Amino acid sequence: MTPSSAKRQAPSHRVVLRILDHQVVGPDGELLGNVDDLELVVSHDGWNVTALQVGPAALGRRLPGALGRWTVAIWRRLQTSPEAQPARVGIEDVHDISSAITVSESAARALAASFGLELWLREHVVSRIPGAKGGGDERDDRGPVPEGGGKAPRSATKPSGRAVRTGSVSDVIGARVFANDGSELGVVLELLCAEPPSGRRRDHLAVTHLQYGQHAAGSQLGYDAEARQGPLVVGAVVRWWQRSHRVALIEAVADVDLEAGTLRVTSHTSHVHPHEL
Repeated sequence: MTPSSAKRQAPSHRVVLRILDHQVVGPDGELLGNVDDLELVVSHDGWNVTALQVGPAALGRRLPGALGRWTVAIWRRLQTSPEAQPARVGIEDVHDISSAITVSESAARALAASFGLELWLREHVVSRIPGAKGGGDERDDRGPVPEGGGKAPRSATKPSGRAVRTGSVSDVIGARVFANDGSELGVVLELLCAEPPSGRRRDHLAVTHLQYGQHAAGSQLGYDAEARQGPLVVGAVVRWWQRSHRVALIEAVADVDLEAGTLRVTSHTSHVHPHEL
């Protein structure tokens, strides 16, 4: 991949910076919770973000260590169905992605129906667990907790072309990135998505680029997304810290091994800094 080829498809959305953890609102502005994770499908046709996930079951996957496992376990214990899943809003029901994520009336009703339990868990369980407001152990389980506890099975994309569903964006963010020669390039920091072509129904967001870098600290401040973001001095320091950040077309991802939490990219010497998109 050459620098010019990385510009063929300009991304419209940064999943971690502009969608994850943002407020979900209904058509009339009613508050419906936060985007706690996103459903991600990987296949031979590409990577697609297909839904928002809201509530403790989704948030628990992103919390560190035992805190995350406890959050999901408590949520499951309070469900009436052993097959219960996180509250899900398909991308087709997402009407606007800006400072808040606006969903359709039907999606708002569905989220509101589960909102009582989600709010109770956040207030009386998650907020009272030591470490819930920051800090804690390093995360040791990237994927969703399967029914009955234990470690969730992982999937890997291989050249066979068969469809593979990774489950969620949190399965990929933080994965270690390697080059073809085995050198480590950093970790996955961001997924960049594009809107569907004009006139086509939006039922997913196609992942066009993957961003990685050596320094994850400060990666969610947005300085690598906007070259002129201030304050001037802070921006200069953070951009220097993030100078090794790179983006690759999603086609450059050759292998994904979520069991090991790794992926491999090709032609890494021609990957560009995010400001060059």
